[in-house]
Amino acid sequence: MTAAIVTGKLLDLNFARHARLLGIPITKNRQSSIRAFPIERARLEVAFPLIASSCLLMPAYSWVIHSRCNLAGPLILLYPLAFSITGAFMALSTLVTDVNIESECKSFGELTRTLSSP
Repeated sequence: MTAAIVTGKLLDLNFARHARLLGIPITKNRQSSIRAFPIERARLEVAFPLIASSCLLMPAYSWVIHSRCNLAGPLILLYPLAFSITGAFMALSTLVTDVNIESECKSFGELTRTLSSP
């Protein structure tokens, strides 16, 4: 839950920062054209640190599980690991939605949900 809120705010802030640097006005509740906007850069600047942190936390989590330490160790690492994985997924799916404004992005989301469900 916190990954969704924090990643959404970071994506919005980074989008607004890039728009301000390019001199593009942003109005709330209005869809503006992003043809001359580096949307990939704005979204990936948020996604890459989350991907990197999840790549660093996954071996640490597996090492803690393998070493059979106290239950507190895996539980402490589980929150930042889940946060970074969920945040990276959200940032990348937002990028797919922004790049493919047509209906293909809807089918991508449905495919992702189908593949990730047990």
